[in-house]
Amino acid sequence: MSRGGFALADIALRDASIEFEMPLDPDDTGYQAIETAFFARSVIGLAVMSGGVTTAKSRGLVADCKITKFDREESLEDAMQIKVTAKPTHSATPPQWKVVSGT
Repeated sequence: MSRGGFALADIALRDASIEFEMPLDPDDTGYQAIETAFFARSVIGLAVMSGGVTTAKSRGLVADCKITKFDREESLEDAMQIKVTAKPTHSATPPQWKVVSGT
């Protein structure tokens, strides 16, 4: 349908992708969890929030995800980094935008 010469659009589904870098540190439990989820092709729960997951007024995406990218970034001067991409996936807990209530 067109209104005033413009085609109108509506979004039925939202597309979310979480992209970040982390130091290559096999002793870190967070690194181990991401690495394991990638190589096992398993689901990992992530919360990407503006503050802590229980901090008042913190907001962000909470979702069960699959790690779709786990690439090592080579650097001659800095510590090695891993570039990670995570995407929400099918699970019993659907993705949600969470806003923590409180003051």
